Amino acid sequence: MAKPPLAARTRDQIRTDILRTMTYGYRSRGVSSPNTGYGSDDYVWAQAAATEIEPTYANTQAAADAQMPDTSSDTDLDRLLGVVGLARRAAGPSTGYIQPQPTNASSMPTGAQLTDPNGNPFQVVTGGTAASSVPYTIFTIQSVGVGTATNLPAGTVMKWVNPPPYMAGTLTLYGAASGGVDAETDDAARQRLLAYYSSVQTGGGAWGQVQSLAQSSSPEIAAAFVYPAANGPGTEHVAVMGYWKATNYNPVVSTQSVNLAISAVQNQLPEYVESVITTVQATPADLAFQLLLPAALNAIPAGTGGGWVDASPFPMVRTVAGTAATNQRCRVLTVTTSTSLVIESMVAGAIGQSISWIDKSTFSLVTAKVVTITETLAPSGSTMGQYTITIDTPFVGAGASPGTVQVNDYVFPACANQANYLAAVLATFASSGPGEKLSSAVAGLLPRAYRQPRPTVAWGYALDGRFTAALTNAGSEVQQATYCWQNGTPSAQPPTPPQPATISAGPYVWTPRLVAFYPA
Repeated sequence: MAKPPLAARTRDQIRTDILRTMTYGYRSRGVSSPNTGYGSDDYVWAQAAATEIEPTYANTQAAADAQMPDTSSDTDLDRLLGVVGLARRAAGPSTGYIQPQPTNASSMPTGAQLTDPNGNPFQVVTGGTAASSVPYTIFTIQSVGVGTATNLPAGTVMKWVNPPPYMAGTLTLYGAASGGVDAETDDAARQRLLAYYSSVQTGGGAWGQVQSLAQSSSPEIAAAFVYPAANGPGTEHVAVMGYWKATNYNPVVSTQSVNLAISAVQNQLPEYVESVITTVQATPADLAFQLLLPAALNAIPAGTGGGWVDASPFPMVRTVAGTAATNQRCRVLTVTTSTSLVIESMVAGAIGQSISWIDKSTFSLVTAKVVTITETLAPSGSTMGQYTITIDTPFVGAGASPGTVQVNDYVFPACANQANYLAAVLATFASSGPGEKLSSAVAGLLPRAYRQPRPTVAWGYALDGRFTAALTNAGSEVQQATYCWQNGTPSAQPPTPPQPATISAGPYVWTPRLVAFYPA
């Protein structure tokens, strides 16, 4: 028989149990109507005892959770990590490049410092001579501080603390400064610990050991994936992946972190093993879902609200899949301005209806109301209609680097909890890993060369039911979630990332691009 889980008991439950036992005891001694009710001596005694015992239950449960790898946190989690030879990854600095253009050849000292617009210091990693003409010399800089706040977009203006000779007081970043990460969170450390426990092979060059070596090599690396025998016997390939960041769902890591992983792995593997360590490659995914949500309060018949905003949502895809692939999501066909568009829909719209758009640059949601609408092509059969609309709010994203609506972006009818649905989709991307390096057509290598850990254990890689399950769980109002566009028309076999062109290239991981939600 399965052992029941430890259940904490409240003081009321404890007091009730004590009084029940005392009542039975009194009756067994011949007291037919014992007084153990509120205000009695026995009640006062039982209440006092229950008050003392209640914390013991709670503390016992907390202590048990603290010792379990799936519920531990803080210093308890650090202790469990240490038991198996792991440690919480520290915060890391960002790295970028500068290309000064001095008026005369100038000496660039190692450690020369610059500051970003917020005053955060950076320093030159390796100095040298800065050329005064094309090709200008490129120097690597690194933040003095650590954390995601040290990441800077391309074009950021940096200021010298003490300008080297013949150089202006400011210059712009050559590309972006990236790689800065915060200290590993409990969730991330816990996931790494569970991945360790899921691998029984942790020595002798087995994939579990290789994974642990790669993951621990750099604070920028969130996960590592091993492809044993990817290039035949005596080979072991590794792909390292960074953290999925808010508004930057691209887990490619820096060359510096890849090099750290190479050193960590190759220093431990036997010389006769071919080891290829790369970062992952990003490949975009476009997804559209049909959601069964409550109708609006003003719908006919009246809905319960909390679902679609309008009684007649607009724009719409076909409620029954047709033969034309283009009718499974509503695209922007023409952009005159951010408030003047031509869009697709299988139904006609009306002034005052609410439509939404997701900026694929920052994954911010924008909802606007239709101000004017003209039908330029009526829907017919499986052919989408076309509508020229103006809206009251520009389709321009939010955040540090917002985007503007573009041709082929998706638009969809507004719903009350659409932010929750978008968050559920993005969170599922953030729990996704890279696909395979080889197809099943490569004879003799599979199944030994399949990705480890397997996607059925952790870090699934297909555009599959994980996404629709996440949407169903995103709110009690979601009765059903299905695909209407799955990087193409829905198919029985969920799309998986493509294989890389060469075996030495990094595997692909799906990253979000276009997302939309339509009524089922």
